[in-house]
Amino acid sequence: MKVKWQDWLNLVLGAWVFISPWVMQPPAGAAGESLSAPTAWNLWIVGGAIVVFALAAQLAFRMWEEWVNVALGLWLVASPWVFGFSSFTSLTWATILAGLLIASAAVSTLVPMAGRIRRGG
Repeated sequence: MKVKWQDWLNLVLGAWVFISPWVMQPPAGAAGESLSAPTAWNLWIVGGAIVVFALAAQLAFRMWEEWVNVALGLWLVASPWVFGFSSFTSLTWATILAGLLIASAAVSTLVPMAGRIRRGG
């Protein structure tokens, strides 16, 4: 089984999502705002899950692992509005970009696999 670059990319992006609440936290007193606990927990859980599924895909590829990363990536795109942190512009854009890249990398792994399955190989 060949490890795909997409899995490595998702591993790195998942780690980034996990640490982003610390790295992208606005300075204390910046407009009196700070990230809420649910926002941070969302990013920690989703980032950790992406890392776990990227590692699992490297060890033994299963299509469902890629579908989970597609769903998690799309969740990241929506999460700034679901959790109300869209006013944190840099974190919002970082989360959206990471989510789009994660979902795209997972889809780019799934497309060739779907073609092989349809052809019976």
